[in-house]
Amino acid sequence: MTLKILIIGANGLLGNLLFKKIKYTYNVIGTTNRNKKKSFIKCDIKNKEQVFKTIQKINPNIIVHLAGITGNLECEKDPEKTLETNVMGTYYILEAIKDKKIRLIFSSSREVYGNSNHKVDENHCLNPNSLNGITKMISENLIMNYHYKQKIPFNILRFTNFYGENNEKRGISKMIKTSLSDKKITIFGGNQYIDLIHFDDAVNAIIKMIEKKKDGIYNIGFGKSIKLLSLIKILENVSNIKINFKIAKSRDTDTQKISVNVLKAKKELGFEAKITPKITINRMVTKWLKN
Repeated sequence: MTLKILIIGANGLLGNLLFKKIKYTYNVIGTTNRNKKKSFIKCDIKNKEQVFKTIQKINPNIIVHLAGITGNLECEKDPEKTLETNVMGTYYILEAIKDKKIRLIFSSSREVYGNSNHKVDENHCLNPNSLNGITKMISENLIMNYHYKQKIPFNILRFTNFYGENNEKRGISKMIKTSLSDKKITIFGGNQYIDLIHFDDAVNAIIKMIEKKKDGIYNIGFGKSIKLLSLIKILENVSNIKINFKIAKSRDTDTQKISVNVLKAKKELGFEAKITPKITINRMVTKWLKN
């Protein structure tokens, strides 16, 4: 029997890529909280009635929950909406599936760990320093609670920093594209270390998770952190452009140093990120500068 998979938040970049990659393998339905797209149905996770009706109508085997407000700055701009979307949205999904035993795959974040001076595995204590991380931690706790009490099968994937040549409006990708247009960029802190994962690798991790059907929490990242200033140096070498930047005081919500242990995902899921920062920078330069 072909699995029926519901992707909640299929309008986002990660959800859209996942939808396209698995739509010919599984029976896939995607939702969006925006205007109805041809391939997706409208469902706002802040609306309990919509969530219940959507899940009841589709009755999937697996839900991949990718919806929510992400990014530290975006979350801080509207804390009330962030809590309503990220926490209550997850709660509504759990309530809708608690008697159905539908498997839930949840997209979490390395933000749940906060700062750490050593590599963190999945058993490391959670100490988020941003609202983004706090809402992910609360959602994880809700999922674990429903797993223990309602026996809901679950997977939590703690992704590191997403980036890629097709993601030019946010985060590291936006910073790089801006710098290639000869505009001055601001680096907050300058000494931060980040683990970067390409969107294509992230999608492959979710697919591995769908295939394995194993409960648990997994760190999903490249497995090696890189200093932000070192990333700028790679960009300069690949593009032959001197990047114009200034260093400003670090922000309280920025994680300055994090490195995740990804051995569990490699051992149990057979997942290993393949796309290196240098490969990604080459792709970005090719797409945004040379074309």
